[in-house]
Amino acid sequence: MLPPPPPPDNSLQVVYIPSLIAALAKLDIKVPVEDLLRAIHDEDEARRSELNDRGIQQRRAALSKSGKEPQ
Repeated sequence: MLPPPPPPDNSLQVVYIPSLIAALAKLDIKVPVEDLLRAIHDEDEARRSELNDRGIQQRRAALSKSGKEPQ
């Protein structure tokens, strides 16, 4: 027979919060939701742009190696 599992650690409990506004209030974060969403969007756009630029450079390098550089 196995021993019973250890009791859950109270610091790791998951709490359901129905909205982003309520979650920010619970964490005592006083940033407007619009600003937070704008910052997330800007970060996503910057990452997407960086990945796109890197992909373009890799395609150019591959075409250059094959001798088929774009005009």
